[in-house]
Amino acid sequence: MRFVPTSFVLQQAYAAKEEEANELEKDREKIRAKALKYKEANDALQEAVKEHQRVHEEVQAKLKAETKANSGRHTAKLVQWTT
Repeated sequence: MRFVPTSFVLQQAYAAKEEEANELEKDREKIRAKALKYKEANDALQEAVKEHQRVHEEVQAKLKAETKANSGRHTAKLVQWTT
């Protein structure tokens, strides 16, 4: 069996761990970038939902006003027909 100096073995182990740490850091940065991308997409979708809700409320209010106005017209026509 060949004798390998302990310092050499430790250097190799350190280099391997350092490389592993660098790879993990790269992965971490990729994950952060993805998370930021998803957060931005989520924010945009939430804004779209809020806009949709606002427009829906406006349409509902207009429909309610039209229904009320039409109800008054129909009542007036019924009164004309019955007299």
